[in-house]
Amino acid sequence: MKKTFTLKSIFAFALLTFCSGSLHSQTVQINSATYPGPAATSCTNTFIDVNVTVLCINTVYNGSSFNVSGNVIDINLDHSLGPICLGAIGMSVKNINLGMLPANTYTVNINGVLNNNGVSTLVSSLTVTSCCTASPAFSLDNSDTICAGDSISFNSLGSGLTSTKWYDNNVFASSTSTFGKRFNSPGAYQIKLVVADASCSDSLTKTIQVNAIPQANLGADTAICEDSDFSLWAGNNLDSVRWSDGSTADSLAINAAGTYSLTVHSGGCSSTDDIVISILQAPVIDIGSDTIICQGDSVLLDATVAGATYLWQDNSTSSTLVARSTGTYWVEVKGSNGCVTSTSMHLQIDTSCTISTNDLQSLNNFSLYPNPAKNRLFIQSDLPKTSVVNLKITDSQGRLILDQNKNHSSLQEQGLDLSKLPKGFYILQFSSGQFQSSQSFIKE
Repeated sequence: MKKTFTLKSIFAFALLTFCSGSLHSQTVQINSATYPGPAATSCTNTFIDVNVTVLCINTVYNGSSFNVSGNVIDINLDHSLGPICLGAIGMSVKNINLGMLPANTYTVNINGVLNNNGVSTLVSSLTVTSCCTASPAFSLDNSDTICAGDSISFNSLGSGLTSTKWYDNNVFASSTSTFGKRFNSPGAYQIKLVVADASCSDSLTKTIQVNAIPQANLGADTAICEDSDFSLWAGNNLDSVRWSDGSTADSLAINAAGTYSLTVHSGGCSSTDDIVISILQAPVIDIGSDTIICQGDSVLLDATVAGATYLWQDNSTSSTLVARSTGTYWVEVKGSNGCVTSTSMHLQIDTSCTISTNDLQSLNNFSLYPNPAKNRLFIQSDLPKTSVVNLKITDSQGRLILDQNKNHSSLQEQGLDLSKLPKGFYILQFSSGQFQSSQSFIKE
């Protein structure tokens, strides 16, 4: 029975295929490709026939374009289609002229393009032979990727040639069979060899990549102060680094004098630098340990170092400071070499004693030992051994810890038992008749 399609039925089919994304993705299909005519050569145009199927009869063919990059040829067959697909299968053969191609074996990618989107691809292979007996070939005595400052010698491998010409970035460079060059600047260089015989010529181009040499730069030899924070930095944008101690971090902390080296790598290139580090000694100072004195007494804090400058907590700049009140005293001393040392001590004023300790000691040759003491404290004075003395011990807060009478001879021979006394600073008041004295001591 004969089928008849009316305009109404065709319109209904068109509506079924309106904006069908899955159908559009299959609309252009690359089925096959052949290379008509004789074998492709470098001195004749190469043609390719591409068999294309379209599933929408209203698909429009806009032409073809191709690009040759190295041994890859990309061919695009461009089509366009509106929002409505008139469903009908169409087949056609597109003949494309690729022109004269250099002798090579190519991978050919044939792409069906619809509305600027690739929808199908066919991969083919094409071998183009040289039609010239002069065949270019050359070798390199170095890698094609080198560092700035390296040299390469290029050697022509052809035979039976009437001429040989070398070009450096398309600029004539030499007509000898061997061409050498030192590449001092980073970049990509195109080295082309053109050879000829009596009837024809051919060429071959290779790309030489010249990478910059990374700069290892540790700066000038330097001196640092002891106990200071100092590090050497390798730099940025490096593939790898290696220090003289074998470490591979971006930086190296320095805490000792010596010679340090750094090797940096980038793009297959490297460089090395050395630095000598010396250590400067900081000033050595001692203004005394924490102590307690009687009210009215003073302590001379002495930080004198030859050639140094000073800064105390009260912003004074003398090498000494007289301390008379309770508080923490500190000083920063900068030596002539620029290194700085700081130290501090705490002074406590005992308000319970009002007689100068220094004066009373001179009256009675009064002394305590050992000071600091651990378990026993011995007391020496000019009083007779038979004297009975009163002892009072107060802590740094002025609290009375001990109040007892002792025979002077036992204090000299057996000492005062401190085994139950906590560690800290104390004031001992010593009195017998009209004589009295006081002195601080430390219990360890």
